[in-house]
Amino acid sequence: MPKEKANKLLHQLRTEIEQQASLPDNDKQRMGKLVQDIEQGLNEDKISEELNSKLADTVTEFEATYPRLTAIINDIMVTLSNMGI
Repeated sequence: MPKEKANKLLHQLRTEIEQQASLPDNDKQRMGKLVQDIEQGLNEDKISEELNSKLADTVTEFEATYPRLTAIINDIMVTLSNMGI
């Protein structure tokens, strides 16, 4: 169940990234890479400390400009934590 929730949130994040016309292409690519890294971590049932750090840094960087993106990332972080990964 938590894995399904994480996948649903990742889908929401991808959709939100695509809909953000004001998000520069390099940031879209960076966010897309984060989504891929999270998906890989989910498949392996392990999220690295480096990825956790990247997620936290992304939230800090984008929270004022893109609050919806950061809210989804926060939800993903909480879900992963609840899963123990």
